[in-house]
Amino acid sequence: MILMVLFFLAQAPAVVGQEVLTTLESLDKTMAKKGGISLSFELEGVVCGVNPRMSSLVLQDDTSTMLLELPEVPADFVPGARVRIIGRNSWVYRGTHGIHLGTAPLLGVDGLHAGIAQKAVVNLEKGRQPFLLEWFNGNGVSGFMLEIEGEGFPRAAIPKEWFKFQKPGSEEWTTGLPYRCYRGKDWERLPAFKEMEPVKTGVSQGVDPRMLLPGDGSGVAFSGMLEIPKSGNYTLYLATDDGSRLFLGKADITCRVISNGAAPPVIPVPLVESPAVESEHFWGMAEGRVTFAGLRDGFLELDLSGTVVSTQVTVLDPRNSSPQEFLDKVVKVTGLRSNAGMVALDAGSIEISPPSEHPKRIITTAAEIHQLSPKEAEQGREVRLTGVVTMSCPPNVVIQDSSGGVFVQYNNTLQFGVIPKPKEIWEVVGKTDDGDFSPMVLNAVLTFKQNAEIPKGVKPTRGQFSDGSLDAEQVEIDGIVASSSSKRIELLTQEGPVFIKHENVYPLPTNTWTSEQHSALVGSVISIRGVYTAIWDITTGLVSPSNCRLGNAVLSVTNPAPADPFAAESIRPSDLLLFNSETRAFQRVKVAGTVLFKNGTELYVNDGKSGFRIQSRNAGEVDRGDLVEAVGFPRLEAASPILVLARTRKIGAGTLPEPTVLKDDFISNPKLDSSNVTIRGTVVSDTKLENTRTLELSKKSLTFLAHVPLESNFNTLYRKGSLVEITGVYVRSSQNAIALPAEPFSVEVLDPALIHVLKNGPWWTHKHTIILIFTLFVLLLVTLVGMTFLRRTVIRRTEEIAVHLREREIIERQRVLDQERSRVAQDLHDELGAGLTEVSMLASLANNPSIDGNSKREYIDQLNGVSRSLVTGLDEIVWAVNPNYDAVGDLAGYLSLFAQQFLQLADIGCRLNIPATIPMHRLGTHERHGIFLAFKEGLNNVVKHSQASMVHLAIEVRESVLFIRIADDGQGIPQESDAPPGEGLGGMRKRITQLGGIFHIDGGTGQGTTIIFEIPLETT
Repeated sequence: MILMVLFFLAQAPAVVGQEVLTTLESLDKTMAKKGGISLSFELEGVVCGVNPRMSSLVLQDDTSTMLLELPEVPADFVPGARVRIIGRNSWVYRGTHGIHLGTAPLLGVDGLHAGIAQKAVVNLEKGRQPFLLEWFNGNGVSGFMLEIEGEGFPRAAIPKEWFKFQKPGSEEWTTGLPYRCYRGKDWERLPAFKEMEPVKTGVSQGVDPRMLLPGDGSGVAFSGMLEIPKSGNYTLYLATDDGSRLFLGKADITCRVISNGAAPPVIPVPLVESPAVESEHFWGMAEGRVTFAGLRDGFLELDLSGTVVSTQVTVLDPRNSSPQEFLDKVVKVTGLRSNAGMVALDAGSIEISPPSEHPKRIITTAAEIHQLSPKEAEQGREVRLTGVVTMSCPPNVVIQDSSGGVFVQYNNTLQFGVIPKPKEIWEVVGKTDDGDFSPMVLNAVLTFKQNAEIPKGVKPTRGQFSDGSLDAEQVEIDGIVASSSSKRIELLTQEGPVFIKHENVYPLPTNTWTSEQHSALVGSVISIRGVYTAIWDITTGLVSPSNCRLGNAVLSVTNPAPADPFAAESIRPSDLLLFNSETRAFQRVKVAGTVLFKNGTELYVNDGKSGFRIQSRNAGEVDRGDLVEAVGFPRLEAASPILVLARTRKIGAGTLPEPTVLKDDFISNPKLDSSNVTIRGTVVSDTKLENTRTLELSKKSLTFLAHVPLESNFNTLYRKGSLVEITGVYVRSSQNAIALPAEPFSVEVLDPALIHVLKNGPWWTHKHTIILIFTLFVLLLVTLVGMTFLRRTVIRRTEEIAVHLREREIIERQRVLDQERSRVAQDLHDELGAGLTEVSMLASLANNPSIDGNSKREYIDQLNGVSRSLVTGLDEIVWAVNPNYDAVGDLAGYLSLFAQQFLQLADIGCRLNIPATIPMHRLGTHERHGIFLAFKEGLNNVVKHSQASMVHLAIEVRESVLFIRIADDGQGIPQESDAPPGEGLGGMRKRITQLGGIFHIDGGTGQGTTIIFEIPLETT
């Protein structure tokens, strides 16, 4: 039994009683709360647009405008027609782009996923209702469950007698459910089964998940009629592993035209003229340049950049259009506008403007200028925009509108000779230019409009610091001053270090400060605003990361450096990582601990419970073993605690914590950073470099370094392969915010005496290797001399042996081929000879004019049975000799399918216990055929003698032995019987023994019978 993990249960609403929805707004609000529901509606409105190919239309009434999908759109539903759509207890589903009226599946979750369960309530009329279930398994183990619940009918599997179908050419209804099986590759979603050729068809007794073909990339579709015994509300429960969809019932929907011809089509509202209804649904028109075009799930998606409003467009029916047809074109799109963008019914809703009209479009926003390529900007596109002056340096200004900022170079023709100043709104008329770094406006004519505030600054991200995308835009940078001078301010921000440089055109606010003022600023938390200008390499155009200039800059000190930094709040070192919110990002804190290790200005400190690091500006005043206090700022991007821009002071003698012993199964742990540890490892190398000695150690798949002070009295060399135990300070090699498994680390061993050799490595040295190589070289020369004399003899003898082997190989191949031909001929004779004779006799009797009609029908029925038996026998022989099925997994699949079909004919249940994956072993034709005949005889005994109702079949491979277990719950084998074993049991035992296997049979009276085959498999 396959167990399914139910990740999601979609709660379906109760069916709406007698309420009838009469407006699109009420329908929209109802569906906003429900994914799918059975309800009644009477909608009346004007058709805005229609796509008969997709059975879709856009309908507008006095309350809203909606995209609807119908089972079928009448031919007289044309734009401008006033229509009425009526549905009674119809299944209504909220789709991605509109509402499905009777066209969506009742249940279904597409795609690759683990088991997902859903339920839905639907009103069904008494009688036969169309039923369609499609399901596929992409990979792994499959799972399936379908149940129904109704008034007076408890939740259970759908009764088999409810399923009906008509045989081809017949008007009678028969119990059963036709199915079609499909095979594919790399399925990630439900394929269009109706466009594919099935690999197998048949009729099952209800929805039987066993009809799904074994293996990955398999699908099945069940289609027929479900005979509902009583009208009412029914709840359907569906759970599947991978994609499925269930359609049930007929859509009771009628459509008719109320008036047609007189009403003109609905005029689409331009987006630029409808700011008040931007958040509502309406029939609209958008115009702009297509900056992105691509296909997804069969839809065409476009990004439209307009002069005022930009939007995303989804074309439901692109037909034969390709995204390249629209990319970088100026287009007009007509469709349904909503919060999610614009939906166009088909590619005919898109009108491409002629290329000659493109240059005539005036650029009206700064964002449009920045979107131009250097080649386009160099063409001198006309610009007319209005914005606030954020920086002025005649004859240049920076103008910023709601979309961003842009550099503008104006001519000497100024209104009244007034130079633009910050906090003024000016109109700019000019031409684009590619600029030195980003597009700009040249030869502009400026016109003053009014005074205004400077826009609020954007807080740059790490990526924006690196790519310079905020060039010419007002920014605000918050951080801690790490250093300050008249030429540069270094800030430590949440996005990392930032360097703001001074230039004549971009002066720093601190440019005229004294050295005392600069020193007092260090350690302060500041906020600095200005017009961002990237610093780049003029030759390569590459932006210098974290370096910038600010125009019209102003600085605000939000938290000055205190006179007594040690008056800050004391916290536990483990709380350092909690300082990650924006309000506490630059809060100065104080921590205390014992110094374990000092590396330049960086201290590794531990308070006995957790370790942390301190980047101290006066680290030289403290030493290892000191108990210190440190005041600084927690670094936000670090994964392990670290204090930066810190000051430290000694407050006493500390106690070094006991080392943590790392076990043999240890994997690197960043939480151990700045802690004492004891760890064992195998020496890979032992090197000396300047004042440090480095041991490279390995621990299983983990490799790390141990740094040891180089002392004159410590000259011991550790052999490669020696097992050593070291004690020292754990140092994480990376300070990234995300800790990775098995992250590199090192151990700082502060005293050579803390290295203990547990086991010396091999004595073998380089000297031994040189001696061995010289000895082997001499032996090689002697061997070559001897081989010279033997060479001809060896070549001659080799040729003779090769000829002999080829002859023996040809003879052996022919013998095996003859043997296999004889076996196949014998099988054909045994399996098909007698049957064909019987076919000939029955055919003669059926053609005998002297035999009555009833007898002829009996002979024809017998002839059909014998023919099917011959087909089955031929299929078994072909399967046995087919080399494509020589793996144990193929044998297991064939045996399980044969057992299910064979036992089903005898009305005996079959439960399988077969692993999802079986070790790869190959079986020859002889072995597969012998196993199958023994297996078939075992099932035959069950059917004939056991009187069983259920058979358990288990197939598995353990330690290169194939186990096949057939267990039934029948009457068993009488223990007191003295009769010799039948031919069936003897035949099975003989076949398994001939294959080198073991045959077991067990079972007492009334206890069922168990047969076990154990066949050894060849290993390669």
